[in-house]
Amino acid sequence: MKRGKLAFELCSTNIHDIILAQQYRLDGVELCNILRYGGISPSTALLKQSRDQFSGELAVLIRPRLGGFQYDSYEKQQIIYEIESFIDLGADTVVFACLGEHSRIDLRFMEIVRSVCKNKTLCFHRAFDDIPDKEKAIQQLITLGVNRILTSGGMPTALQGVKALNQFNEWANGAIEIMAGAGINDENIDFLVSQSSLSRFHFSLSETISDPFPSIMELGTSNRTNEQKLKNIMERYG
Repeated sequence: MKRGKLAFELCSTNIHDIILAQQYRLDGVELCNILRYGGISPSTALLKQSRDQFSGELAVLIRPRLGGFQYDSYEKQQIIYEIESFIDLGADTVVFACLGEHSRIDLRFMEIVRSVCKNKTLCFHRAFDDIPDKEKAIQQLITLGVNRILTSGGMPTALQGVKALNQFNEWANGAIEIMAGAGINDENIDFLVSQSSLSRFHFSLSETISDPFPSIMELGTSNRTNEQKLKNIMERYG
């Protein structure tokens, strides 16, 4: 299968990253929050502000809480509300996944989500890497009308999972896009581009920002994209 044009997506938690994404003309950004734990849904305010600043594909992670990917009926209603709100505010792509028993796809709810997303791109996120039968899962997602899968090849990083990523792409056979993510940076992107058959790559390139005014409270840390690392990649591939 012939590889398409390379595309790069930045995972972002703040408006400063969005401005960088526009400056370096990235193909897409994914908005989320609390990146340290795989991300949760961002605020509607960040989406609105990002839509004003970024002209590329704007994806939004839908994950209502930390923890696993099985959701009860109350959480599922919250998920539907979030999707509808984010689409109304200009999201191009919805990034969502849910699992049922034995870490298999919750097919019934994914059907509902696909319907709510209407004509928007739907990306099944890295919950895919927890599914035991990935070949079957790819075919199920194709049948559901899902457009894209974000995966590390079932490994902690895409670098470790590159062989599996190529296998997934063969199974997909052009019917669904396989996007590599997890641990991708300016030092290993060349290897992934050269050794994989994929066209789309997802990364954050984030670094911790020190707060100059420490507090007695445990407030956590904030992250921003390292501009030099982003520049290194886009100068080679942008």
